[in-house]
Amino acid sequence: MVFFTAIYTKNYENLDKKFFIKKLATLIKKGYYIFMVNTQEFYSDLWDKILDKLIQNNKSAENSKMEFVHAKDSKIFIDAFSEFRQGYYTNQYLKILNEALSELNDDKLEVVFIVNEKKCENSLAKESKNKVSTAINTLNNNLNNNKPDKMDENEKSYKPPKKIINTNFQEKKLNTRKQESNLNKRYTFDSFIMGDNTSLAYNVSYAIAKEPGIAYNPCLIYGGVGLGKTHLLQSIGNYVLTNNDRLKVIYVTAEKFTNEFINSLGSNSQINNFKNKYRKVDILLIDDIHFLQNKQGIQEELFHTFNDLYETRRQMVFTCDRPINELKSMTDRLKSRFSRGINVDLRPPEYETKVKILRVKNKERNYIINDEIIDYLCQNINTNVRDLEAAFTKLSAFNNFTKTKLTLDKTKELIASSLSGENSALKNLSVDKIIRAAAEYFDLTSYDIKGKKRNKKIVNARQIAIYLSRILTSFSTTEIGYDFSKDHTTIMHAIEKVEKAKSSNIDLSKDLESIKKSLLSLS
Repeated sequence: MVFFTAIYTKNYENLDKKFFIKKLATLIKKGYYIFMVNTQEFYSDLWDKILDKLIQNNKSAENSKMEFVHAKDSKIFIDAFSEFRQGYYTNQYLKILNEALSELNDDKLEVVFIVNEKKCENSLAKESKNKVSTAINTLNNNLNNNKPDKMDENEKSYKPPKKIINTNFQEKKLNTRKQESNLNKRYTFDSFIMGDNTSLAYNVSYAIAKEPGIAYNPCLIYGGVGLGKTHLLQSIGNYVLTNNDRLKVIYVTAEKFTNEFINSLGSNSQINNFKNKYRKVDILLIDDIHFLQNKQGIQEELFHTFNDLYETRRQMVFTCDRPINELKSMTDRLKSRFSRGINVDLRPPEYETKVKILRVKNKERNYIINDEIIDYLCQNINTNVRDLEAAFTKLSAFNNFTKTKLTLDKTKELIASSLSGENSALKNLSVDKIIRAAAEYFDLTSYDIKGKKRNKKIVNARQIAIYLSRILTSFSTTEIGYDFSKDHTTIMHAIEKVEKAKSSNIDLSKDLESIKKSLLSLS
């Protein structure tokens, strides 16, 4: 008579190996043939079936990252690979998965999503399984050779392998991911100095970095030159790379995105490579999307890329020099997609923020300038952070090369050209920029100013925008009238009215100066 028995093991890692092997030897001596049943394999196969059911009922789950880890205490633990996916999968799929589980299995089981940090767990379990299987084969062979008590010394002293973390490998992997992402490591949240003008954009960006694809997707950060759009955009990417080794991040300017698309049009394989590059990422960061105006082909490609990433809950963040609804020659369907998530703006820094920025820079350079010079720079440079830092760098260079103590008079001399540059920058203004600046200042929209509404607040803002368009640009009154949808006579009337009132109306003069300062940041 032949006897069979099954050794039912829930976890090879937790076996008492010596006791287990002695038990096997006793059974084999009694004439039993041994075979192994591993519940982990059973539950892994069950998970595959459940996942198939989920994908059949919900196509959006097809590209989800979910992997069986182990089963214990009537629970099937599934690796979600990140905390934000863990939360999303729990909310979106858990009920469906447990229903499918109850259909396929009579036992009371449930799915639990985890973030599995024991990266070697599965491979160690397999290795342990192979070791035990080897021991069984050795015992059976020894019995067949009439050597029932012989046992390999390796099996007697077998211990599960210890987890080995190769830090050099991890560091190389991180460096490779950083190179592929195109990110500048200098741009981090820690190095970004937040003020009232940037607090919302900063906090939204930080929230995205901690949980990509959940709350704010897509995100558009807009504002003038040198206000920190690129810094925040890349800070998101650098934070994710440092804190999550599974997510793929790509940063690209809209111009480079366009050039890569054009270069890929030569063959089907190249266009497929382009699509795979940008559609198989977890976080896509595109800088300066205003570059895409009047480029219909690349807008079409971005539209499809956007849809692919959005449907699979992958994060997108864009930057632009203006609100999305003010872009020209941008398709309506693409504009509507940019508006789906959250749009946040960056404004020119207030005096207090500028002081904070310069004090941080000054500390880094061992205090080369005093508070009097800091005050002068902050009072007189009203364009953007970039110009403020450029002036400081110039003073720092003078200090390093001449070893001369900086005085206020010397500072004025050194940055005089920078201040005169503000005036020349105004010559490049467009009427559209002036309208946007006036609308933002008075808490209106560009459509209000260009429209036909006649309430006092809108009329006042409209006349100020017309006046600034005349004195800050080289456009004629007829050309300005075209942008405002007004005739030549109306434009002339508005200019004359503001000109007469500004000398006696302090509030009006203040409004004009404030809008001029904001325009400098957009130049």
